[in-house]
Amino acid sequence: HEVTALAVVDCGPRPVLFSSCGGGNVYSHPSALDASRDYAMDSPVLAMSNRNGRGIFSMAATSVLTRDWRGTEWRRAVICTGDGDGNVRLWVQSFPSEPSGLGLLFHESGDEMPMFDSRYSYRSSSRRGGQLVTRAAFLCGNVLACGTVEGDIRLWRLERTGVGERREEGLVLTLQHDHPRAHPGPVEVLSGAGDVLLTSGGGDGRVTAWSVRTGLRLGGLRCGRGR
Repeated sequence: HEVTALAVVDCGPRPVLFSSCGGGNVYSHPSALDASRDYAMDSPVLAMSNRNGRGIFSMAATSVLTRDWRGTEWRRAVICTGDGDGNVRLWVQSFPSEPSGLGLLFHESGDEMPMFDSRYSYRSSSRRGGQLVTRAAFLCGNVLACGTVEGDIRLWRLERTGVGERREEGLVLTLQHDHPRAHPGPVEVLSGAGDVLLTSGGGDGRVTAWSVRTGLRLGGLRCGRGR
């Protein structure tokens, strides 16, 4: 299957490159960002699989501090994937059971690879029917922006849930802003500049700026029609 998206995750002693494919899988590449191994792309590791093999077409990554039930803080990697059925899935690195330890898989190269768990899925659009998620990006560390094949844009905030008895702190996405048909066709660009989201889509040659905080449209710029 073709590679559909790439993301770099800070989830251990060094950043790790992840790739997604149309077959619904996400792979980690333990040596891809390691100069001592000549940035080798061989021996990928299956990190996660979408339900029913639904193709993944967009991916974004960040890392956040969360607490386990003992109150110990851990920096955990977070990956969000968007698929062809309009699902945005939240994957969170598992908590280690010990400071040196688990929440990691051991690769044949000797590297420790993060383990991920997915408990929540969200819809990419308020409209009926599944809309392929064409682009995804984290902004300001904890705001996820997604665009769809129909030109819709949604922004979620990544939030921590409380710690309970024998229960670690969790992570959820809370919808903040919804912009149906923000563009006349597929969203092709999502880019952050501080607290401003820049988007483009539909081949109309326009770039639109949005406030990440308020969700309001700040303005637009015509750059020339696409072909």
